[in-house]
Amino acid sequence: MREITQKNFLIPEVKKLKDVKLVAVATSRGESAKSTAQNFGFSIYTTDYSEVLNMEEIDVVFVVTTHATHGKITLEALKAGKAVFVEKPLTLSLDELREIED
Repeated sequence: MREITQKNFLIPEVKKLKDVKLVAVATSRGESAKSTAQNFGFSIYTTDYSEVLNMEEIDVVFVVTTHATHGKITLEALKAGKAVFVEKPLTLSLDELREIED
């Protein structure tokens, strides 16, 4: 039985969009990053999401991580000048929410 995950739902839908190029994927486990890259056509994979945030050719970041990290990664992505899609919840912290809002 195939596991149903965010990546198995979200990535195929994003790939259907015009003018979308899947550049890099970051996961917390190297084998998962490599497998996701191979299965969905990302040219780069890493376990360090900050590498993705520092890539000039990337203009949109999808944050589909554990809920506790949504706010932190979203803030870092926004500060790096990226547009951000984040699954809910946006954050678990009122302080992070205020900072994101600013």
